[in-house]
Amino acid sequence: MVAVGSYYAGAHIIHIDGGYGGTGAAPDIAKKNIAMPIEYAISKVHNFLKSEGAREAMTLIASGGIRTAHDLAKAICLGADGAVIGTAELVSLECVRCGNCESGRGCARGIASTDSELADLFGEEWATPAPDQPIQRLERPTHRDSPEIRHEKCPGAGGPDGPAGACRLQ
Repeated sequence: MVAVGSYYAGAHIIHIDGGYGGTGAAPDIAKKNIAMPIEYAISKVHNFLKSEGAREAMTLIASGGIRTAHDLAKAICLGADGAVIGTAELVSLECVRCGNCESGRGCARGIASTDSELADLFGEEWATPAPDQPIQRLERPTHRDSPEIRHEKCPGAGGPDGPAGACRLQ
């Protein structure tokens, strides 16, 4: 498995991406033919690293279909050390998921563009967190709900303030 090979090559972090997320930036061959649901991938990689004696030395990050505090808690319980909530954040910033992230001028909205004319559409105030901004409205429930979910789903992990890894399924 690539995860163990990465460990022996000196990596300390592995980021796995399931088949649910995506803004359209991936090549068509990857979007249509490669991937498994992240829930299966997390436990598969976690258990394989554990069986090889490499799990404690690796940080496992998951992405792909993780959108809410419940998805985040599920990923951690399945063996991930952390998760990335990418597409939901881009959509909250007005991404229209047109799939042109890496073609031509790139993102038509300028969010993920390397085109300076499009990038100039967004000023510093757009990127500065404020309570009323879409990204804050997306993240607020996750921050609010995560400790409660963790306490409910992982009572042996020391409650909301316990170590995240203590919640893992063995």
